[in-house]
Amino acid sequence: MSNYVIATHRFTVDWGGAKIGFQEVSGMSHKTEVISYEHGAMIDGTAPMKSPGKTKYGESISLSRGYFTSDTEMQDWLQAIRTDETARRTVIVTLLDEQQQPVVTWTIYKAWPSDIDGISMNSGTSAAAIEKITLQHEGYDFQIL
Repeated sequence: MSNYVIATHRFTVDWGGAKIGFQEVSGMSHKTEVISYEHGAMIDGTAPMKSPGKTKYGESISLSRGYFTSDTEMQDWLQAIRTDETARRTVIVTLLDEQQQPVVTWTIYKAWPSDIDGISMNSGTSAAAIEKITLQHEGYDFQIL
């Protein structure tokens, strides 16, 4: 099997709603803190010992998608989460290759919409209506398939 660069324009988002494609997904970042340790018996110039510490995930994940008539699922989810903590969902983002086969998945845990940025309107353009959704979460796992 040869290695190749994967394009980022083929992906799916399974968010527990209708199978409507998303235009963009961003914010799936994480950083592992470094625990550095030095002691008195270390010789000058010796690099400190380093171990992985706590992993911190990006504050939120942003999604953009076209706005379709009669589609209220995202707004319904936002309304539900305000009164029902169990309305959180597992969201799965899957990056696809040229043959539409999964190559990487991100499983986002206990996600819920905290913000839906409504449609921006501009009479000088003929662009599609896009809504932007901000998801809060409690971490995620990713897997290279």
